[in-house]
Amino acid sequence: EFGRGEDAAERPRFDQLKPATSDALLFAFRRCHNYIAGNQGLQKPPAFWELLKLIFCKIHDERHNDKVEFFATANERHGVNGPLKVQKRIDSLFTQVKVDFPTIFEKDEPIKLKPVVLAYIVTQLQMYSLLESDIDVKGRAYEEIVGSNLRGDRGEFFTPRNICRMAVAMLDPGEKQLVLDPACGTGGFLITAMNHVIEKIRMAEISKWGNKIEFAEKATRERIRKFADQYIVGLDFNPDLVKASKMNMVMNNDGSGVLYWANS
Repeated sequence: EFGRGEDAAERPRFDQLKPATSDALLFAFRRCHNYIAGNQGLQKPPAFWELLKLIFCKIHDERHNDKVEFFATANERHGVNGPLKVQKRIDSLFTQVKVDFPTIFEKDEPIKLKPVVLAYIVTQLQMYSLLESDIDVKGRAYEEIVGSNLRGDRGEFFTPRNICRMAVAMLDPGEKQLVLDPACGTGGFLITAMNHVIEKIRMAEISKWGNKIEFAEKATRERIRKFADQYIVGLDFNPDLVKASKMNMVMNNDGSGVLYWANS
């Protein structure tokens, strides 16, 4: 049974995971994307979607599990049985992801990677904590790889993040103000605005509860969820970008927003 012996000794712990630096995460995403293309035979956009499925599995593992399930030991990279063990763990995670995000993934949608390819991708991401990584680090890495795959030739471009920050700082949105981006792309403006308000919420709750950190964290999560679900709205004419934007928002502070495929 898995969980004992040598494999159990190689299972990482959550307290061993480290936040990723900007270059490290970007290069990891690129390596994974290239490996899928080179070893699975998928073209760039399909390879990109398979990578995003695994990123979601990683985030789910960090957010909901007591023990790390998103990992592959050195022995599981090779042979037949090792990669199959990895595939079983990741498939279980993805089943839970599909329940949590039915608007992003179809109920019967599988991970379409061969076990040996899947095991390699897991090894490239397992040492990082995506939840603890800086928001800008995740955003830059995510949007660069999204841009290289989903940006079309119809005048689409993604606003640089420093421009997003400048515009949001000038507007200074509050918790009760609706934020709408009628051509949201991968959600750069929306995520910047969301995190601007989230920081206000967090500081207000810390000021209110003081040393009672658990109360402050619970209240902060509830206010963030309400704000993200009711006051962050995005539209885009490209359905793939709408899906990518939802993924981006989930990866950044657990907000999914209200995002529509529509011609604004």
